[in-house]
Amino acid sequence: MRVFCVDKNGIRLFKKLVDHFSLNFDGNILIPIFPYFWSDIEEWNSYYAKFVKIADHVFHFEDLVSRQQHIFQNVDPWRLYSFVKNYTLDKQDGVIHYSNYNNAPNLRGTPNNQLMERFNYPIIEENEAHGYQFRLLNNLHKKIFNNNISYEINQKYFKYLKSGSSPHIIEKIWTRYAPSFQWVNVFMCSRNNEDTIQDTFHHFTLMETMYPWRWRYYIYENDSTDTTPILIKDFMDDKNGKYVSTIHKTSLFGHVQSLERVKNMSMYRNKCKRMCTNWTDSPYSLLIDTNISFPITLFEYLLCEMKKIENCVMIAPFAATKEGTYYDTYAFQTITNENNYPKNVYEPFEVKSAFGGFVIIKSNVLEKCNWKPLDKNHSEHNGLCEQVRKHGKIYVCHPSDQHTIWKD
Repeated sequence: MRVFCVDKNGIRLFKKLVDHFSLNFDGNILIPIFPYFWSDIEEWNSYYAKFVKIADHVFHFEDLVSRQQHIFQNVDPWRLYSFVKNYTLDKQDGVIHYSNYNNAPNLRGTPNNQLMERFNYPIIEENEAHGYQFRLLNNLHKKIFNNNISYEINQKYFKYLKSGSSPHIIEKIWTRYAPSFQWVNVFMCSRNNEDTIQDTFHHFTLMETMYPWRWRYYIYENDSTDTTPILIKDFMDDKNGKYVSTIHKTSLFGHVQSLERVKNMSMYRNKCKRMCTNWTDSPYSLLIDTNISFPITLFEYLLCEMKKIENCVMIAPFAATKEGTYYDTYAFQTITNENNYPKNVYEPFEVKSAFGGFVIIKSNVLEKCNWKPLDKNHSEHNGLCEQVRKHGKIYVCHPSDQHTIWKD
């Protein structure tokens, strides 16, 4: 079995045997790496006719990434995604990624209306008023249905807006037909994060379109002296959940280990948690730090690992520095009370405490627990984990391409 990735001229960008992937079908797989709705229909048909002659299965790259778990059975989707990404997405400038076409107007070229209609993408005109209405409808659609709006629905409800209907009325109509997705509660504390928080928000937006979950955000910001509060407000305009911006006039400790720092962080995180009043409709919660980078597949990766482990109620990733060493030792504590990440680890293992900037925890467990200070030698997460372990086990993942990276 071979995988080919090609550009729109049919040129093979790489040709590589992938014998370490055990896919459930035979033959060649071909993945076109070009934004197909930016060419015309005749070109697309011509390219497709060429592709099917050299491959038994043809997938668009955006389909591979956004629906890979449905396309490929009995294969590790994160390994496959990383493989394809390394050889294709990182080398292409014009790829429409993750079925997210909000950035389509920023690409070079003029969208072909007929082709976009055929592929059920909305037409985005250069007219500023129409562009605003599209963003309004699309953001509302994502909030309720967890995916981008289609061409047909966009055209229909754009006419409603033009005839005087309010977004509130459209929201009430759509809510009647909203699927019963389960919720993920996302908790994040922020302070002076304007340099990195937009990247985090961008990842959230991509995750919303990729997975069959609905996302509810609880963001607690305090004492920022940069544009962080504005960025949070802009992000939350079309999101479910709540956010708070407040001033405590507390010190910013950085990496200094201090009991006062632990007390302050416990206070911030508990205030953030108390914003949530919806727990029964959410099986899982995500606790996330600012100033980290993470792959958008990390949530599903951790969740998959968590479900394999009996009585696991909380799981954390491998958390790396830019040099590749484990960074979050302040919150890390093994079962034998060691604070250093062990060597030669090849599978998730149980710990007393861990964080790593991106933690999945069962919502019914988080509801019963709070962050609390222990002493200056332990972070606020140690106090939380002490309570979590009364309800089940905590695991940390082994080093892999699915990990967080500390940006500071």
